Amino acid sequence: MCLFIRLFKVVIWPFCVCWSKTRIVRSEIAGNRRCAAFFIQLGFSCLVSISLSAQYEAVLHKPYNEKLAWIDSTYRKVTGIRNQKQARQIAREIAAFGKNNNDRELELEGELLEAYYLYSTDPKKGEAVVGLLKDIARKGKEARKISIEARAVKVLSDFYWNDLKDYETGFEFLLQVDQLLESTTAREFPNSTRYYYDIGEAHYFFKDYEAAARYLKKALQFPADSFNWTSVWAATNTLGLYFQKQNRLDSSDYYFEKALLSPFVKPGQIYHSIIQGNLGYNHYLRNNFDQALPLIKADYDKAIEVGDWGLAAGAAIPIADIYLQKRRFNEAFDWIKSARKLVAASGQDHRLTLLYPVIRKWHQQMGNLQLAESYLDSTLTAKEAENNKFNALLLLRAQQRVDHLKILGEREKVVLSEKLRKTQLVALLATFLCIAGGAYALFRHQRRRYREKQKLHRELLQHTADALRDARTQLVNLAADIAEKNRLIEELENTGAPVPLETLTALRESVILTDEDWISFQKAFETGNPGYLYRLKEKVPGITPAEIRLLTLSKLHLSHKEMASALGVSSQSTRVTWHRLRKKLNLPEDIGLEDFAAGI
Repeated sequence: MCLFIRLFKVVIWPFCVCWSKTRIVRSEIAGNRRCAAFFIQLGFSCLVSISLSAQYEAVLHKPYNEKLAWIDSTYRKVTGIRNQKQARQIAREIAAFGKNNNDRELELEGELLEAYYLYSTDPKKGEAVVGLLKDIARKGKEARKISIEARAVKVLSDFYWNDLKDYETGFEFLLQVDQLLESTTAREFPNSTRYYYDIGEAHYFFKDYEAAARYLKKALQFPADSFNWTSVWAATNTLGLYFQKQNRLDSSDYYFEKALLSPFVKPGQIYHSIIQGNLGYNHYLRNNFDQALPLIKADYDKAIEVGDWGLAAGAAIPIADIYLQKRRFNEAFDWIKSARKLVAASGQDHRLTLLYPVIRKWHQQMGNLQLAESYLDSTLTAKEAENNKFNALLLLRAQQRVDHLKILGEREKVVLSEKLRKTQLVALLATFLCIAGGAYALFRHQRRRYREKQKLHRELLQHTADALRDARTQLVNLAADIAEKNRLIEELENTGAPVPLETLTALRESVILTDEDWISFQKAFETGNPGYLYRLKEKVPGITPAEIRLLTLSKLHLSHKEMASALGVSSQSTRVTWHRLRKKLNLPEDIGLEDFAAGI
């Protein structure tokens, strides 16, 4: 082929040009210019045809994995073209070349390239692109070309997930991708690694961590190469974060170190600094502050360098806490200010749930107990706002699921109606038998569903009773534990014998309920006292979080001193809070805190 091209350029093409020029001269004399123009156009068409043949000949009838580099390069080149007509023309040339040479996969590759170009560049993409991609996926399935079908379905998933925020439909297409990946291998279809990672990330987005971990581990079944290494790195890093959330720090370290050892990750890259920061955060969680600090600072510096304010904020918060615990208060305050600015710049308000507790501890160390208490309220408010966002996201997905099922149901009704009409035309008797059989099957199905529903209802009642009993036991144990520790503190203080200050301090701090303890306590309290918090907020409009905590602890029959110990404040503070609440509600002096809490 190369020899033929050279022969054409050196001999045939000059001959055509010279001959055509001669024809032009003669045609001018004869008054017939059309003949000369025809020969020039014919020669040019031959050159273009041979040029295209040479360009696409190398990938003709080749399996997907052998032409992956060419496909990747072609997609990057075409999607970078601003002229839509020119870009689509290239895609159609590829499809035409594949069709003319009986290469169905290359033909569909051209069609998929055109659809992907429209998806990537057309701001008005919508049902037209969806229709093109569905049609290409169908053709790929019919031709048994998984590389075409799977990639078309994946683009559909990206469109619904990223552009329309229709998560339920996006999940449906991801499920189709997952099923297609089961019938191929990473060697045949190198995109498997990226697709398994994307499926895992989709589950991680909705905090379905167990399912996410399964798919992320599938992504790691395949060795990293120049095509998929970023997906392998990202899956490894996310698995490290998953085990970090589970507080399985040794397993988390294993995956972070594995990501750090990737031959494609070099020091100075953002990938390298992110892993350093994650390893540093594990040291921070273990209270190994000297090991944590340089790693997290390196992550912070790189994030500032590349302008990733969210990543920088995530690093600044533990650094501030480390300096606070090292009692280097001025440096801690500087990092707190930096973290606040970075959170605001990034717009990632969820990081406030980690920042506010650090600010609260700083004010406690400075003796600003009132400000410390206000930041405890801010922490609870931030966590509640974050939970509300996630609940709204779950509600959106649930509504999408309902709408999706409704559409499917309407489609099924149309199909059934059409089948019924055709069946009636064939034989009324057959229709009657089908209806009778369907009615009987429906009756059996409804009866089975009713029995299953009754069984589930009984199991739910038993589960609710067990949860109520466990929650009340947990609350009783908590109250007893607080009372016992307070009694022990009093005994140590009243013995007259010298007691190490560290012992008393540790004992007092063990009584204080942390932010995590409060969240667990509130869940257990609401389970053990169903509707109590709702009735309390109805009876006392505008009640503050501090007043809620006071009343819920009083409900456990704790004394002012025991409640103060659990809240980390003075007994006088709890009395002041009760006095304000009583004044707000105009309660008589003879009504005690415990009586009021019990009467809600």
